[in-house]
Amino acid sequence: MVPSSISIVATDGMAEVARVTTCTMPHGSRLNPQGTKHYSACMMDDMLAEIDTTKFDVSRHFMLTAGKETGMDGAPHGQMKMSELTCVPTWAQPSNDGSEVYVACNKSNDIAVIDVASWKLLRRFPAGNGVYNLAMTKDGRLIATNKRGQSVSIF
Repeated sequence: MVPSSISIVATDGMAEVARVTTCTMPHGSRLNPQGTKHYSACMMDDMLAEIDTTKFDVSRHFMLTAGKETGMDGAPHGQMKMSELTCVPTWAQPSNDGSEVYVACNKSNDIAVIDVASWKLLRRFPAGNGVYNLAMTKDGRLIATNKRGQSVSIF
């Protein structure tokens, strides 16, 4: 388990233009609606990483470990111990207006909601068993797949 990178690709020629080292095992990720920030779940670091799409750099990260939730500027330093992981995030999904990011916590079966402006945890709410993928509908509903529960939830 070592930090990995996310490739930035120019879609016109499908050429990789940069790689940004984020965290251990970056997972489900999405751009915000404005296209200015990229959010990626970091499974083995209990973390959310934010990439500034104009600078091709990690601008902030957010620790999702229960009771230790905190947002920080810049790239992360160090790794979590496997025994300390409480969230094991698998997907990051910005809200339709980009003001919040929803993070699927696969281990704890809940969804963490991060306020983008303050970079603070707004709340957690229960999800299905093994919540994994997230998506937003045009009318603002959050859809979640529940891998262990073999089901889908609509919030």
